Amino acid sequence: ELLSFVKRMLTDDTFYDWRTKAGVRTRSVMNDSSIPLAQPMVKAHSYHNMDRVVQHRPGYAFGVSMFSSRIRAFEQTNGENLQGWYTGSGMTYLYNKDDDHYTDDYWWTVDMYRLSGTTLTKALRSTKRWEGEFLSKYDFVGSLSDGTYAIAAMELEQWKSDLTARKSWFMFDNEIVCIGSNISAQEDANEVVTIVENRRLEKTKGENAFMVNFIQQPTISPWSAAFDSVTTAFLKGTASSEADIGYYFPIPTALLAQRTHSSKLPLEVSSGNTQTTPAENYFLSMEILHGTKPNQAEYGYVILPGISSVQLEGYANSPDVEIIAQTPALHAVREKTLGITAIALFENQLTQVQDITINKAALLMVRDDGSFVVSDPSRKQGTVTITFPEKIAFSSNNPRVVIDMQEDKTIVKVNLTGMEGKEIEVTK
Repeated sequence: ELLSFVKRMLTDDTFYDWRTKAGVRTRSVMNDSSIPLAQPMVKAHSYHNMDRVVQHRPGYAFGVSMFSSRIRAFEQTNGENLQGWYTGSGMTYLYNKDDDHYTDDYWWTVDMYRLSGTTLTKALRSTKRWEGEFLSKYDFVGSLSDGTYAIAAMELEQWKSDLTARKSWFMFDNEIVCIGSNISAQEDANEVVTIVENRRLEKTKGENAFMVNFIQQPTISPWSAAFDSVTTAFLKGTASSEADIGYYFPIPTALLAQRTHSSKLPLEVSSGNTQTTPAENYFLSMEILHGTKPNQAEYGYVILPGISSVQLEGYANSPDVEIIAQTPALHAVREKTLGITAIALFENQLTQVQDITINKAALLMVRDDGSFVVSDPSRKQGTVTITFPEKIAFSSNNPRVVIDMQEDKTIVKVNLTGMEGKEIEVTK
């Protein structure tokens, strides 16, 4: 099974040429017809003690990197990762058929104030040791998965700033729904932004096609344009059409898009690097401008990996997902084709989402048949109570789960004490 998995990984990897770079043992595995090729990985996994979550789907993998009262915002050591300030602030990673995206001098050249998925103030940061390698004051940071789909959520603060935000990501079958609320900064006068994307482009000229609301934009760099009412954006991949990415904005959104050419010496990021010629790359970024001193600002967008521009138009006209709640305390999404309701409740308050009631801050994924997965990212909630407005014959031998099936409703109490953020699943 392991050898089949290795064979699948190397077969799918168009960046690493195993024929010329792999050792004798690896080449013998790849050339052995008796070792079957594993199926593409379809899996979601929460790394609860790392504040990380990863989802693998056919054609792409998606990850979210967070920090909390348990995990520091980033780590700098031995002169490495000098500008890693926001790599744990909800940075999102999208791996697709552009296998080399995060290689080929990506980390030397990417704008570290403009990392995908992050919300931040544009205050200048120091590269001094321990400048920003801090633990958050917030506990409610973590994720949940049912093995296939996932939810991640975090309460965010920024180093030496009063910026705060609540962020969540809902990872389904072919889309990732990204929601933010409570984006506020009353003392920090720097501009606040959310980075929807900052993608490395084709190496030589960076002329990947880019459309906003299905209108082709210039391919030259540098280039910048502000858009008032964006519902869709589309970025052409480099390797193939499977690397194309669509973006859908359920509520028309003001957006700043930029093409940049980055040229930097690697020692700016790694003090021990002795390379004397600048590393160079082209990037395309999109950011939502929240202005200075925002009060309860918010955002919402959907990432659609591997979608064509034609498919994106169809999706925008009839999306599979609906954001059913985006309040200061609650983010909730309905995935209509999968029959899943996904919830990130940030506050301890009795809350109803459609016909489901939950009494405490938690992450909750409910399927149409009533089966569900629940977790407590804060690790402080104890028992969470979920109420359904009908009789549901749950099947659970878990001593942490108490089911009270009444005439007109079903009450399920799930004891999450000591679970360290791990999820519990209750099925029918």
